[in-house]
Amino acid sequence: MMKLIKNIFLILLLAFAFACKEDPIPDPMPETPLDTEKEKEEAPKLTQDINGFIKTAMTDIYLWYRYLPNIDIKYEMDSKAYFDKLLYDEDKWSFITDDVKALESSFEGVETSFGYSLAFGRFSNTGNIFALVEFVYPNTPAAEAGLKRGDIIVKMSGSDITDNNYRDLLYASSLTISLGILGEGGISVDPNSVKMTAEELTLDPVMITEIIEHEGTRVGYLFYAQFISNFNTSLDTAFQFFQNEGITDLILDFRYNPGGGVNAAQYLCSSVAPVNVVNSNSTLVTYQWNDKYQNYWKSNRRTDQIEVDFISNTKV
Repeated sequence: MMKLIKNIFLILLLAFAFACKEDPIPDPMPETPLDTEKEKEEAPKLTQDINGFIKTAMTDIYLWYRYLPNIDIKYEMDSKAYFDKLLYDEDKWSFITDDVKALESSFEGVETSFGYSLAFGRFSNTGNIFALVEFVYPNTPAAEAGLKRGDIIVKMSGSDITDNNYRDLLYASSLTISLGILGEGGISVDPNSVKMTAEELTLDPVMITEIIEHEGTRVGYLFYAQFISNFNTSLDTAFQFFQNEGITDLILDFRYNPGGGVNAAQYLCSSVAPVNVVNSNSTLVTYQWNDKYQNYWKSNRRTDQIEVDFISNTKV
């Protein structure tokens, strides 16, 4: 996704005159504007400029640009909130950030974090949020704190986790959390809290490579946490290991993989696809742009912007 950015009112003047035929007309009173008649406050110029940039970019390249709502950018005080208002109902992927460096680093497997992956849920009785640890990267603050897959985080700094603070579990610089203990009566709070400080981490997405013996069959198992091409050599090592072990079947575990770079997906798929498919450079991925860009790429014969093929230069 391209680099993005930080950061109608119709005033109705209602006049009501009440009079009775027999009563004298009262003397005019000074007009006092009602609260609803006050002019809407405009956003600062810098915020309006950011909003304008967002609107221009979305109108140009957004897949669902035809469905953008008509919102006056002058009155949008929060540019990130304005961006969210523009998103199409079916769009679950687009986001905006004001930290491009951190975003680019995350695409390379470098991020400041605690080193765990979380899924979030909500308690039905209170509406508060809990976090379930999906997995923990080795040699990270979360691993050193003893967190493991299946742990439930129910408190943060002794307080409930809510819609207003749950993102701190991912982006805070330090945390004190409490885990839940599942028992017959429900979930209780472990009195022993866990403290962590975020660190800049290089996270190799090739986390687990194992051999599973099943009914005389040797099955390779690969847990791949994110598509990051910087770690294609880790894929080479994993597939060479499987080849040396003589596996006949392969399990690729993408359950918690949020996506990533197409080049990494291309490399992985080309490493495991049938040889005839790879050698024929068959199409692996097809891009769908909005109609303006789709027509532009086609008319200029930019097939590299429309599809991605298998490649035959993988090491294994």
